[in-house]
Amino acid sequence: MTTSQTMKHHEYANLFPMLSDTELKSLAEDIRTNGLETPITTHEGAILDGRNRNRACEIAGVEPQFVTFDGEDALAFVISHNLHRRHLTESQRAMVAAKLATIRVGEFAGNQHTSPPPIGGHQLTHKDRAQAAAELKVGSSSLDRARRVQRDGIPELNDAVEKGEASVNAAAEVSKLPEAEQR
Repeated sequence: MTTSQTMKHHEYANLFPMLSDTELKSLAEDIRTNGLETPITTHEGAILDGRNRNRACEIAGVEPQFVTFDGEDALAFVISHNLHRRHLTESQRAMVAAKLATIRVGEFAGNQHTSPPPIGGHQLTHKDRAQAAAELKVGSSSLDRARRVQRDGIPELNDAVEKGEASVNAAAEVSKLPEAEQR
């Protein structure tokens, strides 16, 4: 198996934001003290669940443990594990819902180093939007604002919402400005 340092992240794992530096350091300290309690799940040669635990193991100098996903629905697995385990703001969940809806229509082929590509003129169906919004427990209007931020916002604006540092409402308004003014 690939070493943890070079293992790529599955596109489904990339739906959810990484922990902040402070949270990651705290997790690393806990792993250093108590060991890795939950193995990192892989699928198709990539980390499906446990990107933060993998990074924290590297920081802590602890050898990570891996298990291979053997279920039917890898996307449902990722959503279930992250939605109920993470303390995400409504704005962060809206950003995930926007990515999720986009995956469902085959637009997102992200990797561990990039955000979703600009959405362009593609319109999601009401069903795509409603299903993604319901799964992430946000309103369709929040999802639409998140899509605007992903489409029109500068990378730093996207990052601020994903890290919980800005609301999707405020970021959607800022994303309407020219790029220079967004900064």
